[in-house]
Amino acid sequence: TDLWFLSAAYFPLGYILYIYFSWFYLYLVNVRGFSMLSGGWYSTAPFLAGAITSPIGGWLSDALSRRYGKRVGRCGLGVGSLLITSCLIWAGASATDPYLAIILLALGSAALFLSAGAFWATTMDLASTYAGTVSGFMNMGGNLGGAISPTLTPYIAQQYGWETALFVAAALATVGAGFWLGVHPERAIELQEKESPMLQEASEVRP
Repeated sequence: TDLWFLSAAYFPLGYILYIYFSWFYLYLVNVRGFSMLSGGWYSTAPFLAGAITSPIGGWLSDALSRRYGKRVGRCGLGVGSLLITSCLIWAGASATDPYLAIILLALGSAALFLSAGAFWATTMDLASTYAGTVSGFMNMGGNLGGAISPTLTPYIAQQYGWETALFVAAALATVGAGFWLGVHPERAIELQEKESPMLQEASEVRP
């Protein structure tokens, strides 16, 4: 159950991340009115912000876990980061000033990457012996979001406007925060080979 909730929480991360990968540059040029050159420079802002906050998120998750327990250090950070992501993307989509929009949306990416360490650490907390298999399953949830996002986002934008397309991403971040509430890192997943043929196969191929 914990793994399903964790994978569902990871779905919005993949969905939102691929908006930045696939459409942020075109959004800045076509919607916010930046030139192709300046749009290219400004489109790096979310990834620069994420490069800073991603390792900070890992450190913060461990620090909170040591002091308050893994329920706070993993789930609390995951919930908080995704809720902040939701608020910042919503605010960025609504901003009338294009430069303010860049700042807010870049900060939304920063908050998104802040949660990454908590996701991956939780897979090890839940099933240390099979952390590779469990993290692969969780990553599948993120890749499903990443597969849907590049197609669904421009469709929503074409039908209802880019503001709405970003509102959908913000709403999904809130939903992802809710799924974190179903994750309990301090209770181990019982991985019995007879209950999980997939994990049995994975153990058989280990050297």
